[in-house]
Amino acid sequence: GSWRGPGESSKPAKTGQQQMDRWSQIMLNLVRYPSHRLKELAFKGLIRNCRGQSHFMLAAFGLQLIYSPKLAGIYADVYNEVAVMRNSIKYIVGGQDCNDQGEAHGTWMKVLAKWSRLCTVTLDCAREDVCEVQNMLSNLDAIDVVTSILRLPMMRLCNQGPGSLDVPADDAQSRLFNAVYIFLARVCDRHKEIQGKLLPWLDLFCSHLGIEGVNVEDALAALVRDNESLVNMQGKRWIRMFFEDIMAQYRLQRAEWLDNLHAVIRVGKKAIVEHQALTMVLFRRYESIASKFMKSDADWDTRIEIMQGVEEDMELHMEEVAMLEYSLAVIRLLSVCCEGKNPAAEVYAARYLSLKDTIKGIVQLEVFSNGEVAEGVEVAMSCRVKGVYI
Repeated sequence: GSWRGPGESSKPAKTGQQQMDRWSQIMLNLVRYPSHRLKELAFKGLIRNCRGQSHFMLAAFGLQLIYSPKLAGIYADVYNEVAVMRNSIKYIVGGQDCNDQGEAHGTWMKVLAKWSRLCTVTLDCAREDVCEVQNMLSNLDAIDVVTSILRLPMMRLCNQGPGSLDVPADDAQSRLFNAVYIFLARVCDRHKEIQGKLLPWLDLFCSHLGIEGVNVEDALAALVRDNESLVNMQGKRWIRMFFEDIMAQYRLQRAEWLDNLHAVIRVGKKAIVEHQALTMVLFRRYESIASKFMKSDADWDTRIEIMQGVEEDMELHMEEVAMLEYSLAVIRLLSVCCEGKNPAAEVYAARYLSLKDTIKGIVQLEVFSNGEVAEGVEVAMSCRVKGVYI
């Protein structure tokens, strides 16, 4: 046999991990004893033993691995840009030196536009890369720095009557806030961790609704998109807010307002029946504001003229174009409310848009009310409108 020194065991020496496990087992056994003091000391020993391991595991779970030179370059840029933006906040807040404040505004606008592009899925930027950039921006505290600027008071001039939003008192500040909300909409889109991180800011975001040129609505929709827990938590409140506090107060018909409601009516392909029902109830209650289908002969002919797409006249018909966009948004909203097994919503929807109207919108979409077939209708526009009805 092998030579052993005096007193040496033939068993292999225990590793540090085995000794640690044995020690933990002893502490667990002591916890079973009736002595309260012994239990307390044993628990403290277990906590002390596991604390180092748990801290390491938590840090490991939060670790972001940068695996490509492109992402490494983006990380370095974002790291430096966050520092620059953090240092420039004092110039935006203070406003003593107009030159410094203007330069700080310009820096923020430039960086926010860049970050928004990095968080957008394109042919050159896959969803996986966007997710990595979102993680970087979160880990480097870029989101905290950006949202902190929204604490600045936003002065507004109240709307001058129905059909208009509040006017911002400071154009530069409103442009900056709008850039912030565009960025927030991109950085939190379909990222549950960042969505949860932004949730405490919700009341502040809502306080900026109704200001001309500040697109808060897209950020609110992105905050809950494809996040069922947040949709269930905030959905009913948001639906009421859009109908009762926004549309009813400003008496405006904006397609993007209705489209953003989709985010709280369905999650992925799953429709939330309670939210569908509430939307239809409020849609009917505020029908005079919310409903617009362009079904009359005059509206029908106007829609065909818009679809003909006379470029030089489009600026003269911006109001009619907005009307068409809104009518399509209404149809999209009704269709979303009818998804799944929801016969009550189908009855509500049929009250506004019958089967006859739908078939006419598909088959006779390019026929004027006098029976003449329109010439020069853009194919893309025709397909788009038909697609909404289908």
